[in-house]
Amino acid sequence: MNIDIQVLQAFQNMSGSGYSLARAFEQWSTGATLEQIVEQITIDRFRMGEGCLAIAQQVLASEVTTDDCYRAVISRSYYAMFQAGRGVVFHVHRQDVRDHTKLNKEVTAILGDVSGEALHQWREYRNEADYSPYPNLEGLTLHDAAHQALIIATDFLDQCRVFLHGRGVSL
Repeated sequence: MNIDIQVLQAFQNMSGSGYSLARAFEQWSTGATLEQIVEQITIDRFRMGEGCLAIAQQVLASEVTTDDCYRAVISRSYYAMFQAGRGVVFHVHRQDVRDHTKLNKEVTAILGDVSGEALHQWREYRNEADYSPYPNLEGLTLHDAAHQALIIATDFLDQCRVFLHGRGVSL
Protein backbone atom coordinates (compact mmCIF):
# COMPACT_ATOMS: atom_id res chain seq x y z
CA MET A 1 0.00 0.00 0.00
CA ASN A 2 1.35 3.43 -0.90
CA ILE A 3 -0.23 6.18 1.22
CA ASP A 4 1.07 9.73 1.03
CA ILE A 5 3.28 10.62 4.03
CA GLN A 6 1.29 13.81 4.72
CA VAL A 7 -1.91 11.80 5.07
CA LEU A 8 -0.18 9.39 7.48
CA GLN A 9 1.20 12.28 9.54
CA ALA A 10 -2.19 13.95 9.75
CA PHE A 11 -3.93 10.78 10.89
CA GLN A 12 -1.23 9.87 13.37
CA ASN A 13 -1.72 13.18 15.18
CA MET A 14 -5.50 13.33 14.90
CA SER A 15 -7.67 13.53 17.99
CA GLY A 16 -10.48 11.10 18.65
CA SER A 17 -13.09 13.62 17.52
CA GLY A 18 -11.07 14.42 14.42
CA TYR A 19 -10.93 10.73 13.63
CA SER A 20 -14.69 10.46 13.97
CA LEU A 21 -15.19 13.35 11.59
CA ALA A 22 -12.73 11.89 9.10
CA ARG A 23 -14.51 8.54 9.27
CA ALA A 24 -17.44 10.20 7.53
CA PHE A 25 -15.14 10.73 4.53
CA GLU A 26 -14.27 7.07 4.12
CA GLN A 27 -11.98 7.74 1.16
CA TRP A 28 -9.43 10.47 0.68
CA SER A 29 -7.74 11.52 -2.52
CA THR A 30 -5.29 8.64 -2.01
CA GLY A 31 -8.10 6.14 -2.44
CA ALA A 32 -7.15 4.54 0.87
CA THR A 33 -9.86 3.87 3.42
CA LEU A 34 -9.54 5.15 6.96
CA GLU A 35 -8.89 1.62 8.18
CA GLN A 36 -6.08 1.19 5.65
CA ILE A 37 -4.49 4.41 6.86
CA VAL A 38 -4.77 3.28 10.49
CA GLU A 39 -3.22 -0.07 9.61
CA GLN A 40 -0.37 1.59 7.71
CA ILE A 41 0.46 3.90 10.61
CA THR A 42 0.33 0.93 12.98
CA ILE A 43 2.67 -1.10 10.76
CA ASP A 44 5.08 1.80 10.29
CA ARG A 45 5.21 2.45 14.03
CA PHE A 46 5.82 -1.24 14.73
CA ARG A 47 8.56 -1.31 12.07
CA MET A 48 10.27 1.60 13.87
CA GLY A 49 10.31 -0.59 16.96
CA GLU A 50 11.79 -3.46 14.98
CA GLY A 51 14.46 -1.10 13.64
CA CYS A 52 15.42 -0.01 17.15
CA LEU A 53 15.59 -3.65 18.23
CA ALA A 54 17.78 -4.55 15.24
CA ILE A 55 20.24 -1.80 16.13
CA ALA A 56 20.37 -3.01 19.74
CA GLN A 57 21.05 -6.55 18.52
CA GLN A 58 23.82 -5.37 16.20
CA VAL A 59 25.53 -3.34 18.91
CA LEU A 60 25.38 -6.19 21.40
CA ALA A 61 26.68 -8.68 18.82
CA SER A 62 29.63 -6.45 17.94
CA GLU A 63 33.12 -6.90 19.31
CA VAL A 64 32.89 -3.58 21.15
CA THR A 65 32.11 -4.04 24.82
CA THR A 66 32.15 -0.57 26.33
CA ASP A 67 29.69 0.86 28.82
CA ASP A 68 28.58 3.33 26.13
CA CYS A 69 27.62 0.42 23.87
CA TYR A 70 25.66 -1.20 26.69
CA ARG A 71 23.92 2.12 27.34
CA ALA A 72 22.98 2.30 23.65
CA VAL A 73 21.55 -1.23 23.76
CA ILE A 74 19.42 -0.35 26.78
CA SER A 75 18.19 2.83 25.08
CA ARG A 76 17.41 1.23 21.71
CA SER A 77 15.73 -1.74 23.41
CA TYR A 78 13.47 0.58 25.38
CA TYR A 79 12.63 2.61 22.29
CA ALA A 80 11.83 -0.61 20.42
CA MET A 81 9.23 -1.29 23.11
CA PHE A 82 8.03 2.31 23.11
CA GLN A 83 7.46 2.43 19.33
CA ALA A 84 5.78 -0.99 19.16
CA GLY A 85 3.59 0.01 22.11
CA ARG A 86 2.64 3.22 20.32
CA GLY A 87 1.59 1.11 17.34
CA VAL A 88 -0.65 -1.05 19.52
CA VAL A 89 -2.24 1.94 21.25
CA PHE A 90 -2.77 3.74 17.95
CA HIS A 91 -4.48 0.72 16.44
CA VAL A 92 -6.82 0.36 19.42
CA HIS A 93 -7.64 4.03 20.10
CA ARG A 94 -6.98 5.60 16.68
CA GLN A 95 -4.87 8.20 18.43
CA ASP A 96 -1.11 8.50 18.88
CA VAL A 97 0.24 8.67 22.43
CA ARG A 98 3.69 10.24 22.63
CA ASP A 99 3.88 10.77 26.38
CA HIS A 100 5.82 7.94 28.00
CA THR A 101 3.69 7.81 31.17
CA LYS A 102 0.40 7.90 29.28
CA LEU A 103 1.63 5.26 26.86
CA ASN A 104 2.57 3.03 29.77
CA LYS A 105 -0.95 3.29 31.19
CA GLU A 106 -2.51 2.49 27.82
CA VAL A 107 -0.18 -0.45 27.17
CA THR A 108 -1.02 -1.82 30.62
CA ALA A 109 -4.75 -1.51 29.89
CA ILE A 110 -4.41 -3.20 26.50
CA LEU A 111 -1.66 -5.79 26.92
CA GLY A 112 -1.77 -6.34 30.68
CA ASP A 113 0.27 -5.67 33.77
CA VAL A 114 3.34 -7.66 32.76
CA SER A 115 3.81 -5.69 29.56
CA GLY A 116 3.06 -2.40 31.27
CA GLU A 117 5.53 -3.13 34.07
CA ALA A 118 8.22 -4.11 31.58
CA LEU A 119 7.74 -0.87 29.64
CA HIS A 120 7.86 1.15 32.87
CA GLN A 121 10.94 -0.62 34.25
CA TRP A 122 12.94 -0.28 31.07
CA ARG A 123 12.01 3.38 30.75
CA GLU A 124 13.49 3.88 34.22
CA TYR A 125 16.61 1.90 33.28
CA ARG A 126 16.92 3.79 29.99
CA ASN A 127 16.72 7.10 31.86
CA GLU A 128 19.42 5.92 34.27
CA ALA A 129 21.65 4.65 31.46
CA ASP A 130 21.19 7.80 29.37
CA TYR A 131 21.48 10.44 32.07
CA SER A 132 23.59 9.14 34.93
CA PRO A 133 27.29 8.36 34.96
CA TYR A 134 26.43 5.89 37.75
CA PRO A 135 23.15 4.33 36.71
CA ASN A 136 21.03 2.64 39.37
CA LEU A 137 19.93 -0.53 37.60
CA GLU A 138 18.82 -2.32 40.75
CA GLY A 139 22.04 -4.30 41.08
CA LEU A 140 22.55 -5.08 37.40
CA THR A 141 25.74 -4.11 35.65
CA LEU A 142 25.39 -2.24 32.37
CA HIS A 143 26.53 -5.44 30.61
CA ASP A 144 23.83 -7.55 32.29
CA ALA A 145 21.16 -4.87 31.88
CA ALA A 146 21.91 -4.62 28.14
CA HIS A 147 21.50 -8.36 27.70
CA GLN A 148 18.28 -8.34 29.74
CA ALA A 149 16.94 -5.33 27.82
CA LEU A 150 17.33 -7.14 24.53
CA ILE A 151 15.51 -10.23 25.83
CA ILE A 152 12.66 -8.21 27.35
CA ALA A 153 12.30 -5.99 24.27
CA THR A 154 12.20 -9.02 21.98
CA ASP A 155 9.47 -10.57 24.11
CA PHE A 156 7.55 -7.29 24.23
CA LEU A 157 7.62 -6.91 20.44
CA ASP A 158 6.49 -10.53 20.10
CA GLN A 159 3.51 -9.77 22.36
CA CYS A 160 2.67 -6.69 20.32
CA ARG A 161 2.98 -8.69 17.09
CA VAL A 162 0.62 -11.41 18.36
CA PHE A 163 -1.87 -8.80 19.60
CA LEU A 164 -1.86 -6.89 16.33
CA HIS A 165 -2.08 -10.08 14.28
CA GLY A 166 -5.15 -10.99 16.33
CA ARG A 167 -6.66 -7.67 15.27
CA GLY A 168 -5.99 -8.45 11.61
CA VAL A 169 -2.84 -6.38 11.13
CA SER A 170 -0.39 -7.97 8.69
CA LEU A 171 3.11 -7.19 9.90
